[in-house]
Amino acid sequence: MTKNFQKICLILALGLLVTACAAPARVGNMVPEKEQNVSVQGSSPFAKQVRIEDVSGGKETNPMWTSQVGNKEFEDALKFALLNHNLLAKEEGRYSLSVKMIQLDQPIFGADFTVTAEVQYTLTDTIQNSIVFDEKITRPFTATMSDAFYGVERLRLANEGAIKTNLTEFIRLLIQHSQKNNLISDKDALLMSNITVEVR
Repeated sequence: MTKNFQKICLILALGLLVTACAAPARVGNMVPEKEQNVSVQGSSPFAKQVRIEDVSGGKETNPMWTSQVGNKEFEDALKFALLNHNLLAKEEGRYSLSVKMIQLDQPIFGADFTVTAEVQYTLTDTIQNSIVFDEKITRPFTATMSDAFYGVERLRLANEGAIKTNLTEFIRLLIQHSQKNNLISDKDALLMSNITVEVR
C-alpha cells in the first residue's frame, strides 16, 4: 500500500467521521434567557393563555450531512420560552399560536458560521376569531472557531443561537404588542419571570 493511498484513505475516513458527527439542535440551547425578557403576572388575563397550534418548516438532521432544526426541537424550545414567561396555556388557551420557519439560512463553509433564522409567528384570538399578532422575525447568529473547532458542531451552535435570538425577539414583541393593545396592563409586565424551569 503506497503512502499516497494511505493518505487518501485517512482523509476519507476523517471526512466520514466528521460528517457523521452532525447532530440536531439542542432544545436547551435555543431557549431565551428569562432575565433578558419581560413576563406577565399570574393575575393578567393574558397569562397562560397561549397554546401552540402548529409548528412547521423545520428540517430533520441527516447525520451524514449538516445539523438542522427539526419541528419537534423548535416546538419544545418555543414551549419553554412561553412557559418561562408565564404565557403557555396548560390546556385550552384563548390564543392559538402558529409558527412557521420560513428559512434557516446556513453558510456552506467558512471560519465563522452565521446562520439567519426567518420565522413567521401568527397569534389568533379564538374567541373573537381574529388575528392579534402576525409578525415575520429575522435574526442572525454567528458561531466562531473559538466556540467550536469542528464545522459540524459550529454550525449546530449557530443554528441554536439563531433560533434563540429569534425566540427572544418574538417574546419581546409579543409582550410589547399585548401592552399596546391592552391585552395586558403595564403593571402586569415584569422585568423577569419568577418561574424556574429546568431544561435538559
